[in-house]
Amino acid sequence: QFGLLLDAATGVGKTYMGMSIAVGCRNDINVIVCPLDLVESVWMSSFTIDPGNLLRRKLDRNEIYISTEFDKKKYNGEKWIIVHYEALNKFKDMLPTFGNKTFTFVVDEVHNFTAKDSVRKNLLLDVFKISKSKDRLLMSGTTIKGSNLEMVQYLDMLDEKFTPIVKDRFKKIYATKVKDFNYKNNV
Repeated sequence: QFGLLLDAATGVGKTYMGMSIAVGCRNDINVIVCPLDLVESVWMSSFTIDPGNLLRRKLDRNEIYISTEFDKKKYNGEKWIIVHYEALNKFKDMLPTFGNKTFTFVVDEVHNFTAKDSVRKNLLLDVFKISKSKDRLLMSGTTIKGSNLEMVQYLDMLDEKFTPIVKDRFKKIYATKVKDFNYKNNV
């Protein structure tokens, strides 16, 4: 199982890092999950430009299956699939048609999935479970906004061994504010 949380500021190359990690996982299909407004402006433009020669060549638009086209064309063996958040349910319904294909998931702007028991987060967890994907990359520029307990939601998405018992223990340990350690008192 490969789970990774990538927290990096805007403009430092999270998109290309995500693409390269997905390529390195060597699964049959790489699935990008992102907000609708990033499908074209970030992901499609990155695939068709590929300045770092990451993919060894620029991809043609017809080599990428995009959720905005789910109703217009059928999946035809594309290595890359881009799914915007609102199309996750359609993608979930499609999963049985992929047979034994293996998946890497790159979830962009994952901070949009951190609400406890949100429909969106639970849908994503269902997609992970049905696809049997163990390779998951969660990306955000604003991973932790206010509380260290926000990690609970990320760990829930990354690791199936993060059971309710482990989650409760994690919360008990990290529920208080993180205090600055005074080195002198820690010796």
